[in-house]
Amino acid sequence: MLLKNLYKIISENSSEENKFQVSIRLNKSHEIFKGHFPNNPILPGVALLEILKQLIQNHLKEILMVREVLNLKFLALVNPNENRDLVFDFQINPKEERLNIKTVTTFPDGSAVLKCNATFVAIEKAE
Repeated sequence: MLLKNLYKIISENSSEENKFQVSIRLNKSHEIFKGHFPNNPILPGVALLEILKQLIQNHLKEILMVREVLNLKFLALVNPNENRDLVFDFQINPKEERLNIKTVTTFPDGSAVLKCNATFVAIEKAE
């Protein structure tokens, strides 16, 4: 895990075969927030994308590689002092050797943080 101890999973639910939701809580004292930015911590967008990928890998029990990002919109800043909890809704559409995954990330009140539509490929099974 590249971002060790940045977050912990609070809950994971599968509503349908290809849909699942994961709620996480950010560790507001993680080192990443000391450099981005001192006295005004903001979760970097690349870290948010890595969390998203890690959650999908954990659910599918496969190591994934991003093949293509079709649409990516950052809609809100994530300040861990104000919003520590995030909810990720995933929809997976398998197509041949690829997985098209649509994600909406929100704060618990439903306010949108991130919308992403990307294609992943499995490179190996996770242990």
